[in-house]
Amino acid sequence: MADRSVPPELHTAGLLTPESRAVAGLALAVAGLLSGNILATGLQLLLVGNGSGDLGPYAVALGAGAALPAVVALFLVREQARGPVSGWPGHVSRAAAVVAFLVLAGAVLAVLGGLLHTS
Repeated sequence: MADRSVPPELHTAGLLTPESRAVAGLALAVAGLLSGNILATGLQLLLVGNGSGDLGPYAVALGAGAALPAVVALFLVREQARGPVSGWPGHVSRAAAVVAFLVLAGAVLAVLGGLLHTS
């Protein structure tokens, strides 16, 4: 069954197969999670601010920068994560989606913390 979310020329070239999209999505989601320790940083920015100076724009940029790979990861795995499990690509896609949503949660915390604690 052909994947309708991938342009035919890329699918036939083997560039965006379900397997490659699953692995790329997981790699991007993990990269977003590890960039700046977004969950802990976002929670700190939300609860206590930064303690010194005005880092509100920095916090917003940090959140947006961490969210970007997570959004790309979700885009890559969107079909497989919603469909029936069919081998390891489906499982990896679902794992990528879970990690990407954790990154998005941290990014939202960072942006909210940056907006709340801007002086």
